[in-house]
Amino acid sequence: MTVAISATASPFCARSVATVSTSCCLTGFIPRGHAEAFVGGDSFDIVLLDWMLPGIGGDQVVVRLREEVGWGLPVLFVTSRDREADIVRALEAGADDYMVKPVSKAETLARVAALDRRTRGPAGGSATVELPPFVLDPAERLILRDGEAVALAPREYELAAFLLRNVGRLLSRRHLFESV
Repeated sequence: MTVAISATASPFCARSVATVSTSCCLTGFIPRGHAEAFVGGDSFDIVLLDWMLPGIGGDQVVVRLREEVGWGLPVLFVTSRDREADIVRALEAGADDYMVKPVSKAETLARVAALDRRTRGPAGGSATVELPPFVLDPAERLILRDGEAVALAPREYELAAFLLRNVGRLLSRRHLFESV
């Protein structure tokens, strides 16, 4: 799982999410003053975002993410703003979840895992994927084309499976290298 975390979301969140598993790669940390550049140029599985970013509001970043990336990328707000109006505004802008600082490690990890499950399904994509003429069968580590097994080297299988699980999603070269 590749997680983007805004620099203002909290160093604690960064340390917490980095410990979730060896498959969690922390990238896209937004340096102060560069929030505008965040919405382009890379691909992520989940975004952890603070409301108060330099030069732009987190709600505006979410709106741009939804316009430019779509609704397949989960966004979790982690911020000190605790007013109901702020929470509603962030959720209406397109955030999937909202946590008020200070946050606990266990709750942060549980919410990240829940967003990942909702997006990719249980066990990060262990279900069969049918995309005619292809069928991905992760249990058997097979890719079928028109019912016939496609002969693939292990790395080729991982790449093909990753692409089939992410059809319609814009993926950067960096994300492909980190995920396969």
